[in-house]
Amino acid sequence: MKNSNDVVELLRSLVQINTCQPEGNEKELVDFLKEIFAPYGDAVKMNEISHSDERSSLVVRLGPDLAGGIAFVGHVDTVPVGDLNKWSYDPHAAESREGKMVGRGTCDMKGGVAAMTVAALDCLESGMVFEKPLYLTYTADEEQDGMGAKAVVESQLLEKAPVFVIPEPTDNKIAIAEKGCLWLRIQLEGKIAHGSKPEVGINAVEAAIDLAKNFKAALPRLERHKLLGEFTCAVTRLEGGIMTNIIPELAVIEMDLRTLPVQEHAQILDILDKCSEQIREAYPGLAIKTEVLKDFLPVETDEDDDFVQFVQKHVKAVGLPDQVHGMTYATDAADIVKAYPRPFVIIGPGHESMAHQVDETVKLDSLFQAVEVYKKLIQESCAS
Repeated sequence: MKNSNDVVELLRSLVQINTCQPEGNEKELVDFLKEIFAPYGDAVKMNEISHSDERSSLVVRLGPDLAGGIAFVGHVDTVPVGDLNKWSYDPHAAESREGKMVGRGTCDMKGGVAAMTVAALDCLESGMVFEKPLYLTYTADEEQDGMGAKAVVESQLLEKAPVFVIPEPTDNKIAIAEKGCLWLRIQLEGKIAHGSKPEVGINAVEAAIDLAKNFKAALPRLERHKLLGEFTCAVTRLEGGIMTNIIPELAVIEMDLRTLPVQEHAQILDILDKCSEQIREAYPGLAIKTEVLKDFLPVETDEDDDFVQFVQKHVKAVGLPDQVHGMTYATDAADIVKAYPRPFVIIGPGHESMAHQVDETVKLDSLFQAVEVYKKLIQESCAS
């Protein structure tokens, strides 16, 4: 990579490779990245982690196999494009207009992936000697089940990394905390009856409504987190009923909980179990089954941690604000930091409000800034 403008062309190539969920097809993008790194020979060590014929993750190490250095972790899958008719441009053409690039994944988060890759190769091509390792991690499936990050943890390839950078879209602001994500599906089975005789049936829909209300009321009231705000619990889906004159036998309710670092997900599930038992007593004969759809723990780094101050120094050096923030969304940090409880920051190009949107965009200047910040972090963390 000759200069930071190469980040635009790399991002364009990444966006043109369709890695939309649910298929993912991340292997095609991983193969493309391997071709980029291949000319550097022994200067890089590539480890591909296969999930299936069409899905894989990649961990690239520059420098020695020693403790120390720094690790970047970015996902290469994207959410689906949705209704193509709503897009002003082809979501995989990666067109540049008015200082922005438009396309699925430009913001979340192929922009960050391109920036970390270009920063690393710029350092390598400058002749920098890597006395400590730099890890570039490209994960599959972050937008769904986190399969890639979990497999990276199992591989132990990042075991020696002391700190982590997650280049998710923050508009290049520093985030040091993220909410947890607990998705629940509750299935209730009652007894069907004629609408004129509700007393002989067991109304699964009414039971589901009561369970949701009781569960939300039973959850502890928590102090507002300085960076993350409030704990939230939302009913996002309720399904049940066949006809107006039939007492519903079946109901499904789904809930999205965004948790704070003081919370334990196991305790939340215990509260749900107790509420479910109370509903069973109120509706004799009712069956309730709970399924955890997603379980990402909340994580945070102390604001006074040396790594946070290290990142603040370099962000400030390129003229960006050095205040710390929190993110309400979950990232691969949930799995990585759970396995390796070490300092991390989230900082990357693109504004979070553009993630998952029609006509998703990233500002090109934001890409250039990210490359400069990442290069400074790499140079001071890994150079002799």
